[in-house]
Amino acid sequence: MKNIALVFLLVVLLALGLGVRMVDADKPPLDFMEIRQYRSLMLARALYFDSQENIAQERKEIAKINAEVEETLEPTIAEHLTVMLYRVAGGERFWIPRLMSSLFWTIGGVFLYLIGKRLTTQWASIASVAIYLFLPPAVPMSRAFMPDPLMVMCTLISIFMILSWHETPSQKRLVLTAAIASISLLVKIMAVFPVLFTFLAVYLHKHGLKIRRELLIFLASALTLPGIYYIYGLFIAGFLKGQARMSFIPSLLVSKFFWSEWARMVTWLIGYSTLIPALLGIPLSKKGLPRATIIGLWLSYLAFCLVFHYHTPTHPYYSIMLVPIAALSIGAFAVPVIDRLSPVVREKKWLMVLTGLLALGFYVNLIITLEGVRYNEMDDLKVKQAQKIGNLIGHTRRCIFLTRDNGVLLRYHGEISGMSWPCSWDLRLSEFQGGGESSAQNLLGKMKQEADPLYFIVTDRQEFYSQNDLVDILHKHKSVTVDGAIVFYLKE
Repeated sequence: MKNIALVFLLVVLLALGLGVRMVDADKPPLDFMEIRQYRSLMLARALYFDSQENIAQERKEIAKINAEVEETLEPTIAEHLTVMLYRVAGGERFWIPRLMSSLFWTIGGVFLYLIGKRLTTQWASIASVAIYLFLPPAVPMSRAFMPDPLMVMCTLISIFMILSWHETPSQKRLVLTAAIASISLLVKIMAVFPVLFTFLAVYLHKHGLKIRRELLIFLASALTLPGIYYIYGLFIAGFLKGQARMSFIPSLLVSKFFWSEWARMVTWLIGYSTLIPALLGIPLSKKGLPRATIIGLWLSYLAFCLVFHYHTPTHPYYSIMLVPIAALSIGAFAVPVIDRLSPVVREKKWLMVLTGLLALGFYVNLIITLEGVRYNEMDDLKVKQAQKIGNLIGHTRRCIFLTRDNGVLLRYHGEISGMSWPCSWDLRLSEFQGGGESSAQNLLGKMKQEADPLYFIVTDRQEFYSQNDLVDILHKHKSVTVDGAIVFYLKE
């Protein structure tokens, strides 16, 4: 009976978690990191358009150009899966990639529970799953059209397999574990930290510092395939060099910006109410394998942050693995709490009080979570603005745009292409990387030579008016206003 109740509660949590993530799923993905999500949407659109005979050639060409503009990062696994579902649905649908990401995260919740059972107890694992599914800032992130939800799912499966191999070791299970770990790393290279640190924690707990055959088999099997891809991208084809340069900026480690923004990012993502009990869960975890695994996971996050200097303080989704790590640690924290409460809740009145408090807390958290995923109708204005601009300038590929989103809304909804004008933060990043300053006149001249643009589109007027030299240049040209945006005609 007890197991039935646990399974029922787990299923309810998973179903609610999936349902919350599908709220307004058919709306444009403007609730979280639209630049990253629209990157995947544009890659998927190019693949989908290319496979459809009834799409006009002009639209195909614009979609292809917009996809090529995006830097190649990890393999486009999620995008190809999305295109397959586009074909089934008969067209592009925003809910398709959201459903897919939400399912990845929900399946990850199942494996988080299985991991938690091995590290803590069944009831503590339920608490871990609840944190993992309903931590408010993590909900929009976990349904976003990015490879990260898939990476988290594959990583949690890998960790589960590592623990299973520890329980019942065999070479076949080890190779299977390494194969799943390899997929995790191929989905996104950041998975190398939790996967390798967990394996090393388990291995060291079991074998100490001895170098045994199992270690070599795992490392070779897990690292070979992703290693080939990332080495090729970095040193042969070179398509990963730009991302690598932006990711690794060691000078940030001695800046106040890095540490203050990292702290702000962590407290925004999981909050002090989650962070404190999660950290307390480390010493409170059971000695042996559970504590070794939890310490390994926390060290993996620390190592990741000290390697990805730029993305750690600036991109919230790069810390996405902190969510399951904190959730598992809270499970360890919950074990002594549950043990202390067990004698109390045997009395019916205290059981009802505790149940009521938990239900109230869950309800309040759910309301906060829902507010974070509801579509803001004001965002429709941005979409319509992009569509109007696209129609006005004839869906051209010869334009420059100054926007807050690198032009992704213009390129996707307006079906135009062009060059993105740097904002203040881009210029600051260039300084961090050791780049020189460039005047607006020189930069505009280079862009004109390269692409011969017809239009300069400004949707971020605040940023525009902060660049005085650019304002002086463009105000000499004819312009029209479109729902608050300014379109300058560069050719008289």
